[in-house]
Amino acid sequence: MTTELNEIERRVLGALMEKSMANPEYYPMTENALVAACNQKQNRDPVMELDGEAVWSALESLRERGLVSMVLPAPG
Repeated sequence: MTTELNEIERRVLGALMEKSMANPEYYPMTENALVAACNQKQNRDPVMELDGEAVWSALESLRERGLVSMVLPAPG
């Protein structure tokens, strides 16, 4: 089974993977942190200017495919 991702989905998934390995203390990431990671200017080709809506949409698509999951904060 092959799964084709669009460029925004690739960037979001790549940012999640990179940050989970490089900075596990900041994981799981907030939406704002993920937007910042996706828009990082160093070591990115192409450089993107994604907003929260684009990142959220990509996350929803990735969740539907079982590639990412959402972690909700503990109550209280």
